[in-house]
Amino acid sequence: MGLSVLLQAIPRDIGVADADELVVADGSPANQAWHLLCAQHGVNWVITEGF
Repeated sequence: MGLSVLLQAIPRDIGVADADELVVADGSPANQAWHLLCAQHGVNWVITEGF
């Protein structure tokens, strides 16, 4: 499944911190998109402040 399809399947009306566990569970579209992004050279996790 392509990244754009996975991203479209992720709810956009709620923040990750407030999302139901199923939204970010192993195998979910969000989880699959994360792994696709992390497989790219130079892409990994980021911590943000002030949002």
